[in-house]
Amino acid sequence: MIHKSAAFLRNPARPGSITTEAVYREEKKILSMIEAGQGTLSPIDSGNARKIQSQKIAGDPGQGNAVRHVLGSTDLLTAIAGKPGVGKTTVIRETADAIRALSGQELMMLAATASAVGRLKEAGMLEATTVANFKDKSELRAAAASRVIWCDEACISPVRGATSLEPGFRCYLGTRILF
Repeated sequence: MIHKSAAFLRNPARPGSITTEAVYREEKKILSMIEAGQGTLSPIDSGNARKIQSQKIAGDPGQGNAVRHVLGSTDLLTAIAGKPGVGKTTVIRETADAIRALSGQELMMLAATASAVGRLKEAGMLEATTVANFKDKSELRAAAASRVIWCDEACISPVRGATSLEPGFRCYLGTRILF
């Protein structure tokens, strides 16, 4: 049960946790989008046939499982989480290579900040751009049609940014979103 005040919503089940009405509505939209997208796509690598190319990832069961999870997912939204320095960018690079090899398509790489885009470009993902740039440029959104969109460092994107992108993603049949 959520209790309202003039400016904030409080959940008695989670003491110390507060939010605003606008953020609460956005979070509900995100959850609805996640639920509606479950099981709606074909896996990129349905038989787990793709062999891990990176020796670093092949030697780390957690990273290998993350790559296989993304490639085998049937969901519109798939997320990979990890602490700084554990190798998420390495997983992104391996997964991107696998997606290119399996589908023949480039990923649309997005990041919340210019510095995050710079790190992606240093890792070889030269066409990376910011979420704001993607939202502002119709040609980038059009180029996303039926492609995999990967938003790096999604955890630092404003909540409103996640759902404001959603209509642009969903208008392209077959578009898959990775965070």
